[in-house]
Order: sequence, then C-alpha cells, then structure tokens
Amino acid sequence: MKRRGGIRTFVALGLPEPVQEALERLQDFLPAKRLAVPETFHLTLAFLDTQPEAVIADVEEALSGIQADPVELTLRGVDLTSFGRRGVVWVRAVPDPALTDLRGKVRRAVTDAGVNLDRERFRPHVTLARTGARNDGDWRPGVADFLARNRAFSLEPFTVSGFRLYRSTLGRTGAVYDVLSDYSLGNRIRSA
Repeated sequence: MKRRGGIRTFVALGLPEPVQEALERLQDFLPAKRLAVPETFHLTLAFLDTQPEAVIADVEEALSGIQADPVELTLRGVDLTSFGRRGVVWVRAVPDPALTDLRGKVRRAVTDAGVNLDRERFRPHVTLARTGARNDGDWRPGVADFLARNRAFSLEPFTVSGFRLYRSTLGRTGAVYDVLSDYSLGNRIRSA
C-alpha cells in the first residue's frame, strides 16, 4: 500500500451510517459511472498529499493533541464542480463555527508536524460522484436534471464525534481509502 515517495493522506470527518444510507439513496438517481462508495463518504478537513512515513507519524501525534467539541453537521443541497469534460457532484455541508474551528485546529496541527498545506477556500462538502470518465458518454444532461430535481435535498442535522487520518491509494477504478488513525472529539485518540 505504500506509494513511492510516501503515503497520500487526508484528514476528514467520517459520516454516521444513517447519513451514508441517505446519501446512497440519493445516488440511486445520479447518472454517473464513478459513484463514491457509501462507506467512504467523508468531509475533508485537510488534504496532505503524499508525505514520507516519518512525517505521517508526526502528523498522527500532532492530531492526537487536538481538543475540540463534537461537530453538528447539516447537509443541504447538491451541486456540481466542473473541470472541462469532467466534474464532481457533491452535497453541500452548511458552514458551522465548530466545523470551521476544528478545520483550523487540524490545519495548524498538520502544519506544525511539517506539512505544507495549500491555501484554499473551505467549501465543506461530501462527494457523491465523479463524472466524465471515458465510459460516461455525455453526462451533462443527466447530471443537470439530477441537480435540478435535488437542489432542495436536505438531511436533519447530525453530530460527528470524531475525525480520521486516511490513506488514499489511487487505482484504475478510483481511490481506495483506509483509516490510519481515528480521533475522538471531546476526548483523546481512539485506536483505529
């Protein structure tokens, strides 16, 4: 699983099983070939890219020192980010001060551990699908219909009581995510 030159990682909130199931039902109406796997739905807090194993060990230790309360999330609305012939369909997370605070703490911890993070505008979301793969054909009309029908999609607020450090291994059918470390909000590190 080790990539040449290091391990590709990111820090994210995992989602409770009932939320995963609701998003999977939403995917049933999405005309895309590369749907995200429901068990891997997540909300990214920081993308670390590829890092040496020694740096990942420092990141794990730095993340274990984060003290923050659980985060209440609300998922509302679907959207598309298009990159020419490709796109990403996602569900928007309503910005929340606790989420923004946690993200700031995660980014500081990761930076303190020696990772240079890109400056980026925080658009909290959960990816449902990637479009524009070779076999997708012209995906735009179907996705446009899906977006129009589901703009008002909303889930009841839910609480996330932890975050994770994930390894991301790229393959022909997409990325595979493995949990490297699991952290509690309100407490210290839990074992993965």
